[in-house]
Amino acid sequence: MNENQGHLWRQQAEKLLLSLRDVLQVSISLNQDDEVTAIDVLAEGKRQDRQIARDVRSALKAEYRLEIDYDRIQVVHREVGVEETLDLEETPSQNEALLSVDNDRIAFDEVTVNASKLAAVVRVRLLLADRAAQGEALGSSSKREIPRLVARATLDAMARFLQQETRLELMDLETMRFAGEDMVLVGVRFLQGREEKSLTGSCVVERDLHQSVVYATLHALNRVFGRLEFREPVEFELHASAVS
Repeated sequence: MNENQGHLWRQQAEKLLLSLRDVLQVSISLNQDDEVTAIDVLAEGKRQDRQIARDVRSALKAEYRLEIDYDRIQVVHREVGVEETLDLEETPSQNEALLSVDNDRIAFDEVTVNASKLAAVVRVRLLLADRAAQGEALGSSSKREIPRLVARATLDAMARFLQQETRLELMDLETMRFAGEDMVLVGVRFLQGREEKSLTGSCVVERDLHQSVVYATLHALNRVFGRLEFREPVEFELHASAVS
């Protein structure tokens, strides 16, 4: 295919994939030889990402006799919250309430990063009504690791508002290009009693990457926020961390 043919085929293929169940947006990337290098899909609903990726592969195979490996298909699943969800196309302003059910409101206050060549300490401060909690994460100061520390610190701060039987763990974090925009995707493991869920959250990076990581991490908790049990938070006492 020449350049025009490749562009036309991509438009037709994206239109085909947009007709699939639960698919909201599609972006197909081609290399100079017009070979598919990546397919980014934004989806909604309760079906698993693997099921949607399978639909994508089946549609392209049936329509174009094209075999696409699963590792080239990236599905971002937009979670639906209990009462309120973040709009993926709008980054919340600072101090805006990100999670809200009844009178419980969680808002982001600030994130700080203190890094040296070897280590970094990240602190995230969240607000619940007139109370505050600060979470902390310590780790490598590498460019790849610091966003993960931001997510871990966010979960640590959130956990300080919750009953002790609830645990929040970072599963994974990725930054990616989707439909021409940078996006943060966060996976969180939620454990409460015998219940365990894998949650995902996402946020478009419009200004600051670290703030977007906080928003994406809190976004992941939307689906379970209405069932969380809060305790009277104890103001987090920050212990000095040696980072030289």
